[in-house]
Amino acid sequence: MKNLFHFPIKVNLESTGIPSYFILNGRYYRIQKIERKWETVYRALGEKGYKFYLRVKAEDGNYYEIAYDSLLDTWFLERIDFKSSVLIL
Repeated sequence: MKNLFHFPIKVNLESTGIPSYFILNGRYYRIQKIERKWETVYRALGEKGYKFYLRVKAEDGNYYEIAYDSLLDTWFLERIDFKSSVLIL
């Protein structure tokens, strides 16, 4: 089951630039594996922006798509593919 979201989240980046965990509503989700990454380019109000997407597996067994928006300088939770437990928001 896949669910679409667009929630702002906090992401911890290691010194290498690789995320190690993200925080959603005060709960930590440790990232076990980055399964896929891609980027898109967009324009907003005449400015060029980028969205950097990561599909990650967290230690709860679920897969999450998180994205960094360069113009907003913010990370977002975009999608959840529930494999195990239910996410509590």
